[in-house]
Amino acid sequence: MKWFKIVIERFGEFKGRSRRKEFWMFFLFAGIIGAVISLVEIYLLKWQVPFWDQGPLETIFGLFIFIPFLGVLVRRLHDIGKKWTWLFIAFIPIAGQIMIIYLLSKKGMVGKNKYGEDPKG
Repeated sequence: MKWFKIVIERFGEFKGRSRRKEFWMFFLFAGIIGAVISLVEIYLLKWQVPFWDQGPLETIFGLFIFIPFLGVLVRRLHDIGKKWTWLFIAFIPIAGQIMIIYLLSKKGMVGKNKYGEDPKG
């Protein structure tokens, strides 16, 4: 949960670098929180939301984490030495999505790069 909080605290920060652990732990906790919110909407609040749609609480949560998610995504790309424009590769069906997952899973550059100091160091 600490990693989720760190990303939220760096809200709207697109400069610098983020470690793999920071990105993937944020991604994991955002997914878990989103699933819990979905279950609350369906089973406790009894909102009849179609499976493919989102309820109001999920929408609010999604809007809340959208900017922090983009920030940590850009900083993660900076950690491997890529510009933010590499995000657009994810719009290529299948191959682009596989490529972006590969890039986000790569080990970051050791030492300083043009985007900042090594977050591990």
